[in-house]
Amino acid sequence: MRLAERVRHRSRQEEGLGYADIAERIRKAIPKKYGLGKKIASERDLAAEFGVNRHTVRRALRELEAQGLISTVHGSGSIVVRQRMEHSVTYNTRFTTSAELAGIAAKTEVVGVEQPLAPEDAKVAKALVGKAKPTGKIVTVRYANSVPVCWIRHVIFGRDVRDLAEGFSGGSLHEWVYRKWGIALCRRESRVSAEKANAADIQLLFVPRDLPILCANSVNIDARTGELVEISLTRFRSDAVDLRFVMPDVAS
Repeated sequence: MRLAERVRHRSRQEEGLGYADIAERIRKAIPKKYGLGKKIASERDLAAEFGVNRHTVRRALRELEAQGLISTVHGSGSIVVRQRMEHSVTYNTRFTTSAELAGIAAKTEVVGVEQPLAPEDAKVAKALVGKAKPTGKIVTVRYANSVPVCWIRHVIFGRDVRDLAEGFSGGSLHEWVYRKWGIALCRRESRVSAEKANAADIQLLFVPRDLPILCANSVNIDARTGELVEISLTRFRSDAVDLRFVMPDVAS
């Protein structure tokens, strides 16, 4: 197919795209095509790529700038920036709390409920808590300013995971556990490591394969009884989050 025919074909495919659609497509392209500090394609090139006018592209870029993903300077174009979020690893800190403290809009998306547990997740759970038997898991993706920052496998023990998932539509799962079951959770321990992005990271976080992923596996217990309730297997984008370890106060 000749170049002119390809352009016309693409234009027909992209016909009807609004600025929000363009913004979403550029956002998804950022981790794969543009690195931190790299310049986004010009308005003219983006308009040709998506088969829309430059005014639509300009509105899309303004939307991405409002989300804190790019910075636009008149006459110089737009570059990729990222507002890093500091997440404290302490006995009761939640992702949504860390986002609120940073002035970042947080959102939770539930992407799956599994019962019983997959063998690979059961293996990780056994390494953390020994012979305790998990009943299933809820998988969530956490967003900061509309950008996926981490995804979490919430492995549940001793209770019906489908009962927990019923009615849960977002926000903090630990807050939902308290509302649903009256259990206040606290973190007993966390183990942090780094790995290369796997297929699930690429799909859920839109990251390139060579981006390091911060893995924080935490054991969460009933603050009143000490009973094991959940382990959270969290995989963070390393370019979006700084993990801060807060030590408990030591009595003098």
